[in-house]
Amino acid sequence: MKGAREESRFRHMARARTVALCLFFIVLGVPVLSALAGGGYSTSPATASSYPGDPFRLPRMLEEEDIEEEPEEEPRVIRRYSTEHVPARVIQDLVGTLGIDVQTVIFPTNAYVMWVRGTEDAHARLRDVMMTADVRGNQMSLDYQMLTLQYITPDRAVDLLEEIGIDLERYFYYGLTLVVFDEEILNRWEEVAELVRSFDGPPSHREVVFTYSLEHLSVDDAGGILGSMDLEGVTTRPFDYPDSDIAHEMIVICPPHLEDHVRAVLADIDSRRSSVRMPLDSARGEGAREELMGKRGLLARLSGLSERSMRISENLMGDDDDPWYVLWVEETPDNIQLLQSLLDEFN
Repeated sequence: MKGAREESRFRHMARARTVALCLFFIVLGVPVLSALAGGGYSTSPATASSYPGDPFRLPRMLEEEDIEEEPEEEPRVIRRYSTEHVPARVIQDLVGTLGIDVQTVIFPTNAYVMWVRGTEDAHARLRDVMMTADVRGNQMSLDYQMLTLQYITPDRAVDLLEEIGIDLERYFYYGLTLVVFDEEILNRWEEVAELVRSFDGPPSHREVVFTYSLEHLSVDDAGGILGSMDLEGVTTRPFDYPDSDIAHEMIVICPPHLEDHVRAVLADIDSRRSSVRMPLDSARGEGAREELMGKRGLLARLSGLSERSMRISENLMGDDDDPWYVLWVEETPDNIQLLQSLLDEFN
């Protein structure tokens, strides 16, 4: 008796799944017998996503009269897709945001499976989305940022970022929209997005982008000098540091015919300047000398300058119970400005 009941239950579940699948094909306007027989449609596991498919709307949709589908230039194929790490609904929302032209249904019995109907091109886009988004680590949340370009293509933007040392590993694009999943890039997204927007101008596809390491000038000073020379189409910005006053790595964007000239100008103006002596900081009381020694070491590590250029005076008060020391430096004016800016940051 028990075996008969199990067999009856299995047959009932199989019939229920078949009915549900038939309803899905009917809603999408696909002949049921053709779909089940594989007549021009396929069901193959992969990874992809979708558009609003609510199985609870199926009965109401079936009640609508005269459901006719307009003739399509490309045939729309039905496929079954399975996600591994994120629920299908999460991917469905992402694809809906991107506007990929597909129809999907997700049955409540399996949140990691969806049925998708769309053109071969749309299915290819879905696979790109899933290969990037459905990965380990995204189970709890799917963090990403999108940037829509106007003049350059997303792959050109990725190439320009790579040329200046910013490598994207987890990304895809749809049309002119670039979608980025890299955690390191997301942590500095505003800076990266602003950088990409600076590339995205009418002549950007013809411009050269390169980085230049300054030894003595700050990016702010070098950019000011280049700006005063009225070099058309030449722009600069700091790289990897939000404050241009204390940055020594710069990004240069310029027309190809000016690249050699700009590099020569930068090499010429970035020459060693005369050193001057300037007090940086002072401390008074017990532990004052140790405080300045700690600051000197930190300044050397942050600036890349030698500790030997920064010195601590003798006790200027002459009172061992209330000593007073001064930290001073012998460096070029731009390096002194760098040290003063760093002191302002942690004071």
